Amino acid sequence: MRWSLWTFAIVLLLSIPIYIFWGQYSAIYNYGNFLQCIALIFATVSCYQAQYLFPRNDERRGAWGRLAFGSFIWVIAQLFEWYCEVVLKLVAYGTIADCFWGIGYVVLLMGLFQWLRVQQKDFGPSLLPQMLLLLGIYTALFYFQIWPQLQDPEERFIEKLLDVAYPTFDYAMFAFSALLLTIAWARKAQLMPALAFSAGFASLLYADFLLGATSDLDSPLYIMIDLFYFATYFLIGFAAQAEMKITDPEFARAAPVKKEGY
Repeated sequence: MRWSLWTFAIVLLLSIPIYIFWGQYSAIYNYGNFLQCIALIFATVSCYQAQYLFPRNDERRGAWGRLAFGSFIWVIAQLFEWYCEVVLKLVAYGTIADCFWGIGYVVLLMGLFQWLRVQQKDFGPSLLPQMLLLLGIYTALFYFQIWPQLQDPEERFIEKLLDVAYPTFDYAMFAFSALLLTIAWARKAQLMPALAFSAGFASLLYADFLLGATSDLDSPLYIMIDLFYFATYFLIGFAAQAEMKITDPEFARAAPVKKEGY
């Protein structure tokens, strides 16, 4: 787990000057897409490994399995986005890539919800105040950020649909991870995975809102958005790595060993 964190930090620090000084070159799109694909593969493999820490009928196994499958679907989405940006010279918004991003969101949300349901069992305090707070924050974000984008008469229906779907999915993932962090903080257990999820989905939420608010597509800020996505995908994998270390490092393996009843 430690090597992955150091690798992430080094790549992120080296990437910042690369984006600042070479962001105007088309090769930067290859670099950004490559980083995101690698991070998504890391997330897929890590979540895939984490599911085999638990017995076959354990809900935690199903949760990590869905997180692995959702991450894999996002690998496909990222490859389509790479193709659109580099080969077709198109902004990959309203393309086939969005179908895979959307399916991946649904599967990942199912995994997060299942993990939250597991962690919420036998948890005494009510999460209703936190849920109401999160709902209030989303309402404000919708009113000040999403709604103005929907008023653009030149935008196609599919683009307006995506303008609502992406930040809503992002916020739902952040909300689930924030509730996970609340439970983990109260129990003083599973804190690192919950913290990684929360930081990762906060980064994703910020990146997509920044994407919607940025009109200058050639600005360094717009181009550097890829680094926020890279951070999100890495932190999904890091959460799985942290779970493996907490639960039992002896069970962390790349492929399942078939045993009766496991």
